[in-house]
Amino acid sequence: MQVSISKAAEMAGVTRATFYRHIERKGIHIIKDAENNPKVDVAELIRVYGDTVRQNLLVANDEGAGGFSAREGLRTRSEMLAQEIAKIQDERARERAQLLEQIEMLRAALAEAQAQNKSLTEIMIAQGQRDDDGGISRASLEEQRRKIDSFEQTLLTLKRMNARIYQEIMARRPKAAWRRWLGLDA
Repeated sequence: MQVSISKAAEMAGVTRATFYRHIERKGIHIIKDAENNPKVDVAELIRVYGDTVRQNLLVANDEGAGGFSAREGLRTRSEMLAQEIAKIQDERARERAQLLEQIEMLRAALAEAQAQNKSLTEIMIAQGQRDDDGGISRASLEEQRRKIDSFEQTLLTLKRMNARIYQEIMARRPKAAWRRWLGLDA
């Protein structure tokens, strides 16, 4: 829908003189009608001025004196709202992507810090186990031997449990018919 320069200035909330300056500075596109009168498309006003376009003028007059009908005003308003909603949704999606990226960066930094902490702890423990001459202390060797003995005992216990479970499984499994006929499995 196209309006005159005066009506466009009124809708934008500026004077005609200011509107003419905005035509040059803001690149407002002017259309000439059949009688060579300058006109401005309402969509162009919305593009340049956005929400400052006065909506009450869109619902003003009837089609008579160059005004707008209420239906046209509501349609223009709904188009503006749809554009605004789309812009907000795009902005939220962009913000969400940025936040997810930051979360991943923080997770990676945390994992790296934890690995460094573990490495430093191991180094400090290893240095604390050295005696005054720089060698490994007897207490540290004894502790290592106790750990190895404990590990071997646990391994032996697990082997025994494994053998017992295997025997139970073999005992519960159905016997082959030929072994039963020959009486090999009693």
